[in-house]
Amino acid sequence: MTWTIIVLAILALVLWSFYISWRASRLDRLHNRVEAARTALDLALVRRASAASDLASSGLVDPATSLLLADAVRRARLANPAERDLAESDLTRALRATLGEQRDSAELEDGSPGAGDRAPGHRDGTRDGTAAMAATAAAAAGAAARQGAGTAAGAAQPGAMAASAGPVRAIPQEDGPPEEEGAEELFDEVEKAARQVFIARKFYNDVAGRTIDARRRPLARVLRLSGSAKQPEFFDMDDTLTDGDG
Repeated sequence: MTWTIIVLAILALVLWSFYISWRASRLDRLHNRVEAARTALDLALVRRASAASDLASSGLVDPATSLLLADAVRRARLANPAERDLAESDLTRALRATLGEQRDSAELEDGSPGAGDRAPGHRDGTRDGTAAMAATAAAAAGAAARQGAGTAAGAAQPGAMAASAGPVRAIPQEDGPPEEEGAEELFDEVEKAARQVFIARKFYNDVAGRTIDARRRPLARVLRLSGSAKQPEFFDMDDTLTDGDG
């Protein structure tokens, strides 16, 4: 009986040791994930600041907006860790205002007259006028043909030259200027960088929250399973580019 109790006690001690080791390993893995997520977040913030700096110096925005955006980028890059969330939030607000102006100008250009949204009556009137002009041109051509039939052979030579000229080809329209394509790519790059910041910050805060919860468990606090690892902190900032984002 005594040996049975001793064996059970040893078995329980071994199982308890394995459990403690598993909890400590889990905490260590969570801390490693926090560090990796924070590194990814820092890289995303640096990429966003670089894209915003390129936009500010591109000349695609007005001078006042360019100065505000460049100043927000400078303060975000020079901010200390305690004030970085505030500086990054200021940069988000500057980007939100800049991209909002760009969207408004694009909507105004799309809705301007001549962009294909004229009233139906206006389009019908245009077609009627074109038809009338075509009928007038046909009548004039017929009169000229009848007049040429009763004249000397000299009148037939210009007609032959006109016939040999063939149909008039329409001049192909060129695509938009390269500057507009470059501007769209730059604005898209800024939006992609901002979305990457949103995703990276959400992932980091999720991992940080799970790590903090694991550190607060009674067993982890009593046995100090976290060791010398620093407790992670949430990174709260404004990272939405539109007022309707969650």
